Amino acid sequence: MALHNRRGGGGGSTSSPNPTETVGYTGKMPLYALGVNNRGFAVAGGGGGASKTGIPNGLIFFKYSQEKIEKIGEHNTIGDAITSLDVHPEENVALFVDTDKFAQVQFAAGGTVLKSDTVANSIAKTVKVLRFSPDASKVVVGCFDGPLHTVSYPALTTTASAPQAHEDDVDDVAWDPTGKFVASASKDKKAKVWKVTPGNLAVAQTLTCAAEGTVLMPRGCRFSPTAPNRLYVSAFIVSKATYIFAFNSETGVLVKKAKIHNYHSASFAINVGGTYVGVGDVDGTVVIADAESLCKVLQVKVHGFFVPALAFTLPIKTTTGSTTKKREKVKEATNDKKEGGRGGAVISVGADYACMLTPIVHQSFVNKQLVVFVASLIVVLLAILIRAYVLK
Repeated sequence: MALHNRRGGGGGSTSSPNPTETVGYTGKMPLYALGVNNRGFAVAGGGGGASKTGIPNGLIFFKYSQEKIEKIGEHNTIGDAITSLDVHPEENVALFVDTDKFAQVQFAAGGTVLKSDTVANSIAKTVKVLRFSPDASKVVVGCFDGPLHTVSYPALTTTASAPQAHEDDVDDVAWDPTGKFVASASKDKKAKVWKVTPGNLAVAQTLTCAAEGTVLMPRGCRFSPTAPNRLYVSAFIVSKATYIFAFNSETGVLVKKAKIHNYHSASFAINVGGTYVGVGDVDGTVVIADAESLCKVLQVKVHGFFVPALAFTLPIKTTTGSTTKKREKVKEATNDKKEGGRGGAVISVGADYACMLTPIVHQSFVNKQLVVFVASLIVVLLAILIRAYVLK
C-alpha cells in the first residue's frame, strides 16, 4: 500500500493561493464505505467481487489523527463487496452486511482481528445503508426498494419496520442526537423524518428539495449534533449541481439552501461540532461548507473519481490513570480554534482504491456570477454618466 501526498486547488473556482494537501493510501480494492470512532480509528470497506475479478473484498483498518492516516490492518470477507458499514462510536467494532447476514468485526489497536461473527436476519440481504444510534443501542437500516427498519444492538434483531417507507432505494439514513428520530433520503426524490418508538416507525415530516425549477434527488441526510431540530439534506441535479438544504425537522420548514458544486454528490457528512457539512462528489471532489451559512469553505479534488463515502475526524478519547482510578481525556479535534468544532480534517474513500485525509483549511471563494453582475452594473452606470455628461 502506497502513501500519497496530493495538493488540491479550488476545482475551477477562485481560491486562496495556498492549496490544501491531502495524505492517504491506495490499496488493493475500490473502497465504497467508511466509518470512524472516537478512539482515532477508521474502517473502510469495499471490494471487486474476488471470485470473478481476483480483486479482494473486505475491510481496511486505519489509525488517524488530525494530520495523518495510516493503515494498521485488513480483513478479507467471503461475500460481496462491502458497500455500507458503520463503526461503533466508542468501540473498535465494524458492522456491515456480508452476503445475507449482518456481520461484525472487532479489531485491536494494532489492527489485528480479535473477533468476527455473523448474525442471521431476514432483512440483511436487502440492506443498502446502516447507521448506529448515538448510544449504539440500535441501528437504523435503509434498504433497496424502500423499506426502513431499526434493529437492536448487539442482538441485531428487528425492533421496528416501515416496509413501504419509500418508493425506491433508501440511499442514506441518520439519527438525531436524542435517538428519538431518524431521517432517510431516497431515490424517490423524498427525504423523511421518522419518530422512533418501541415497535414503530412513524412519519413525522416528508421533505422535498427543490431548486432551479425542479425537484432534486436527495443523496445524504444528517441531523446537526448541536442545533436542535436542524436537518441537513444534500441533493443533486445529475451532472449539473449539488445543493445543501437545511430544514427544521420538527416543522418541515426550509431554513436555507445553497448550491455548493457544479456536479452531483455521492456522499454526505457533518462534523461532531455541527459547524461543517461535507459532500463527496462523483467527479472525485470533496467540498466542505459552513453549516450555519452554507457558504463553501473548502473544495479539493481528492480522488480520481467517485467519492462514495466520507467522514469528519472525531475528538479522540484516551484513557489514563492508576489501577484504582481512571479518567478520560478528550484531545481537541481542531486545528485552528479550540471551541465549536472548527478545523479538524475529513477522511474520504474512493473507487480509485484510495483512502485520503484532508485537513480543513479555509479557502477564499469568489462568487463569479456576483462579480459579473457587479461589473455589468458598473458598465451601465458609467454609460449613463457619460451620456449625461455629453448631453449637457
